[in-house]
Amino acid sequence: MAVVLVRQARDILARPHDAEAPLTVQERQRAAAIRRDEDRQVFIAARHLLRRCAARLVDVPAGRLAVVQRCPLCQGPHGRPFLQNYPQVHLSLSHSGETVAAAADLHPVGIDLERLDQSPAGPQVLARVLTAREREVVERDPDPHRAFLRQWVRKEALIKAGAADLHTMSSIDLSPLPPSEGCRLLRHWRFLDWSCGDVLGSLVTSLGNATSVTVQPWLQ
Repeated sequence: MAVVLVRQARDILARPHDAEAPLTVQERQRAAAIRRDEDRQVFIAARHLLRRCAARLVDVPAGRLAVVQRCPLCQGPHGRPFLQNYPQVHLSLSHSGETVAAAADLHPVGIDLERLDQSPAGPQVLARVLTAREREVVERDPDPHRAFLRQWVRKEALIKAGAADLHTMSSIDLSPLPPSEGCRLLRHWRFLDWSCGDVLGSLVTSLGNATSVTVQPWLQ
């Protein structure tokens, strides 16, 4: 069962019990290296929200969970997050502006969100990210900027779930969503698109997860 939470960073940090879940040494070091205070607070809030998702999934207090990030190639403190004591749990997080989203599941999961108030993507970005068919869909849409961001968050969520990478995203055609029988990749993944005000998001879960998924924005 996927546990998915979407909140504002200031609301996460305002809740006393969130602050009781300590950050790891690695997380504190990464937070200290962030120059802008606003960005640092969003980083910290995202880690707390991710712990809350994981705690609900495995039914243990968030303060007992250590979230670790380690690149399999360079061993640096980045890459897909995981729980040190619960390797069977899959985690994903995203933030844009002050909005933070996190997901935890026993199956591969990816989540991404973007704010609509950013600059529209130019032709070079469209060509680098979308297939020719997707570009046609975006250009014909009454709101091309929103249509592009919808495809972008879907692909970013796929990457976070481990189903794609930055080099292959331009060859993955998500224009037939809901998935068509002819798309082999999409037959293995379930997409849940959502929006909250000026934020677009997408959640990707493995079809091996038979449990229904519900996104609860601004969950208390």
